[in-house]
Amino acid sequence: MSGPTTLSPHPVGDALASLAAAADGMGEAELWQLSGLELADSLASLETEMRRLEFARLRLLAEFHARDVAGQDAGLSTEGFLRARLRLSPAEARGRVRSARELVGSVSVSGEVVEPSLPVTAAAEGVLSAEHVRVIGLAMQQLPTALDTAHRGAAEEFLANQSRAMDATRIRLLARRLHAVLDPDGSLEDDKPARRELSFRRDVGGMDCLRGRLDAEASATVQAALGALAQPEPAHEGVPDARSAAAGSPTRWSSCAPAHSQTGGSPPPAGRNRR
Repeated sequence: MSGPTTLSPHPVGDALASLAAAADGMGEAELWQLSGLELADSLASLETEMRRLEFARLRLLAEFHARDVAGQDAGLSTEGFLRARLRLSPAEARGRVRSARELVGSVSVSGEVVEPSLPVTAAAEGVLSAEHVRVIGLAMQQLPTALDTAHRGAAEEFLANQSRAMDATRIRLLARRLHAVLDPDGSLEDDKPARRELSFRRDVGGMDCLRGRLDAEASATVQAALGALAQPEPAHEGVPDARSAAAGSPTRWSSCAPAHSQTGGSPPPAGRNRR
């Protein structure tokens, strides 16, 4: 599958040849001859066509994946082929395969027609960017599994329609709010075990970043322990410690670390999770 590219007289081959010619034409065009308005219109038109081409690429990928071409010809998964042949990152390869499954219908081995899981998003061909599609797909995956089909369909339709007027970053925030509206008390996710975590990760500057998620009891315990270490230091030569708790806490914790380590307790090393 790594040999020279060969295209049959199929219309796809003709379309790809036309695309190559169009790319050559764009590369050779004297762009300085365009007015400002023409440049703006050209950028918008090109973006629309690129988004249509993105959907066409997903159709090709969906067909490629459904036939298991990579597995039959090279013993690879579709994602493995994309990484080896197109030099895509693992995340990009996974994202493309997922988007193809979500936006393109297929026919099962038994001949049953399988509709796309994101039909409204798929219908917005040429309007939504690849980033929009991935944000919507991830948002739908993160919805509670107990959510009924009608509400899931309405959620996808809402996000797809809003994506026609908002960028992907705003849609990501909107999806979080939508999740909160659909499951305000988390009751639809009661079947999922609660996960507590606390991790320390060191950045390139040598500073440790603390990140975690705790239930109420564990949070109260940690806050009580850190709060005790963050008390104002005794006055030095009659001058009280004027730092706020937020500003002084890291320094105060550090000053307590040697004594703490001598008692046999020490914080977990960078990168280690406590659950």
